[in-house]
Amino acid sequence: MNKRFLVLAVASILIITIVSALSFFRFLSRTEDIGGKYNASVTYWNDHSELSYTDESGLHTSSYFDDELSDGLNWIKTSIPETATFLCWWNYGHIIKAVGERDVIVRNPSHEILNSIADPTRINEFAQMNK
Repeated sequence: MNKRFLVLAVASILIITIVSALSFFRFLSRTEDIGGKYNASVTYWNDHSELSYTDESGLHTSSYFDDELSDGLNWIKTSIPETATFLCWWNYGHIIKAVGERDVIVRNPSHEILNSIADPTRINEFAQMNK
């Protein structure tokens, strides 16, 4: 009885250790080539998706892509004039540029936004007004 309990305990600990270790790794589930003007592709990982494309300024990657936006992006590509420029929140900028194939004003987060995510006290937007 003691030997059986010891074997079960060791096996349980081993299984828990392996499952815990594997949860920290990214696993590729699939890649989808969207193509188009900017040769866009989406890589789907177990924990997020990653959009890659190449435009006039080089290779870009964004760790945000939502399949639910595909119909809207295809509508943009086919129905909005090619000379149109979008003003949108920065995380949609890459998607509109790569898949909708239209220019955007903002597609990268500013340093201020990135700093505010990590530490909201670093936003200095109203610092001059309070002096």
